[in-house]
Amino acid sequence: MSIASYLNMQSAVGHLLSLLGKTQHPVPFALQSSVNFIYEDEGGRTGVDIRSKVPSAMLNIMADKIRRHGEHFDTFIMVTPYVPNPEEVGLLHTNYQDIADTLKWLTVDDYAREMGLAEQYDIASPEFQKTLKAASVAMALARPRDTVPGAPAAGTPSQGQPAASASGPSTPVTPEQVTSILESVRQGRTKIPMEYVHLARKMPPSIIRALMDSQQDSEAFFRIGSSAQDAIIVITDIKNFSALVRTAAPQDLNEALSRYYREAKRLIDQHGGILDKFMGDSVLAVFNYPLRDDSAYHRALAFAANIILLGKQVLGDLQQSMDETIAMGTRVGIASGEIWVLNIGLDDIDLTFVGDKINLAARLEKNCATNGILLSNITRRKLDAASPDLSQQLNPTRRVLQKTAMKGQESDILSWQIDESALGALVEGN
Repeated sequence: MSIASYLNMQSAVGHLLSLLGKTQHPVPFALQSSVNFIYEDEGGRTGVDIRSKVPSAMLNIMADKIRRHGEHFDTFIMVTPYVPNPEEVGLLHTNYQDIADTLKWLTVDDYAREMGLAEQYDIASPEFQKTLKAASVAMALARPRDTVPGAPAAGTPSQGQPAASASGPSTPVTPEQVTSILESVRQGRTKIPMEYVHLARKMPPSIIRALMDSQQDSEAFFRIGSSAQDAIIVITDIKNFSALVRTAAPQDLNEALSRYYREAKRLIDQHGGILDKFMGDSVLAVFNYPLRDDSAYHRALAFAANIILLGKQVLGDLQQSMDETIAMGTRVGIASGEIWVLNIGLDDIDLTFVGDKINLAARLEKNCATNGILLSNITRRKLDAASPDLSQQLNPTRRVLQKTAMKGQESDILSWQIDESALGALVEGN
């Protein structure tokens, strides 16, 4: 199964849980290689792990991570695109019997049926996934603002970092209601512009809602074809990724990257940013755009710190499946200033960004210490003004980067290094 197909399977389950109004809890970093979703309903606390193929030899390691974290579920469900053989089911019960009262191994379609989805829906089909996404976006935009984590009211700056708390509608939705919603979307009775569905691939509901409330068209709201001021550009990269590609088993690498991409997108949404693109192992995200507020500097740095933790977790798990020992870690470069906004989509909006500040962020990332964050001088000054206490806690170290190490820059660059030891101030509570 390709990364795209695997991500679609994860996305479909996530949209289904959202439609059903399950109270979802953030998955702790220590568990993200063993659990995709944690939610609660009338049946208690459920953990779901989605796999394109389960590495049977790793089941004991996956279970031990959950056990060491002290997590216990009323139900734990393994979801795969295939029916497991008896040996695999036996290994699941042997390794997970003390982790959950009830253990299940289901195909993605069987999981959908168990959750009450009607038989006529093929959850793996591209056509149904479009309907499922549209219905999920429609419900997210219809919810009261205070049930969407990190969502500010239109035109109102959010205060501080969005909380990593449980999310979901205040009242459960029955499977019959979900079927009704899906049918309404499929038959065109619920009008949700497909533009919003496409935008949801890159940005959180709070920004789409602000677009709706602005009564502007997308071109004006996103300033397509013109510049945006004071944007915060965050570029991340995994050290020695090419060595990983050469040495890791393709299936293990596929699983690791799939989890990394999905969790990186969730972190961007959680912290109120926009995903520009994934470039191999690199992530390019933009904050303080299209809505500007002082908390964006805190949120961008919190995202950076959390993606470093994500990288340590995912890469650490990948290392356990390899014979070779490779020095790995994440580098993050952050620059601030003017960017130009382009639409590279054909039939729908697909935003991308260009400008010297993006090039600067990329150069900062290349010169950053492993598992650290390297800020441009302007970003440091903006952080000082917006969150002076936080800036003091982070205590960045002044670095002057020679222009010979900064391709495309005509002068030496003043930057500020935040070391791994200072990241705790950014990730507390996550």
